[in-house]
Order: sequence, then C-alpha cells, then structure tokens
Amino acid sequence: MQALYNLRVRQSLLLGALAIFGLLATYFFFYNGMKALANAGAGSIAYPLLTGASIIGFSFYSMFFLKEKSTVPQYLALTACVAGIVCVSL
Repeated sequence: MQALYNLRVRQSLLLGALAIFGLLATYFFFYNGMKALANAGAGSIAYPLLTGASIIGFSFYSMFFLKEKSTVPQYLALTACVAGIVCVSL
C-alpha cells in the first residue's frame, strides 16, 4: 500500500513539473513567436502559423521519438499543414 502511495506522489510531482515546463515553454516560445510576428506586421497570421508549426512538431516527435506508426490520412494532414504554412509565408 505504501509503495502505491509513493508511486502516486511521484507521478503527481512529475505531472506538476511537466505542467510548469509546458507553461514556461508556451510563454517563452509561443507568445514570443506571436509577438515577433506581430512586430513584423504579420500579426493576423501569427496564431494559425504557430498552431500549424505545433502540429507538425508534435507529429515529428511522435513519429521519431515515440515511434508511433502513422496512417495515410495522418500523412495527408501533415502535408496539408506544411502546405498551409508554405502558402501563408508566400
């Protein structure tokens, strides 16, 4: 029983640390990226561009680090995200 309690405490601490890391990463990368795009005069495309980049980043993370298998519709969606970012940047 004590071992189960210790495991839950460690999992809770890990989840809390990950939540704090996620908030800090969002503050330093996502919002600063939006601010840089707004300063460059591209504020209207900041959120869609950064959201698409996040989708692509998480897709690559799951494919290469987690070794998850992707299906054809997932590859098509990833291609659509990349094409959307390319079209917006033109």
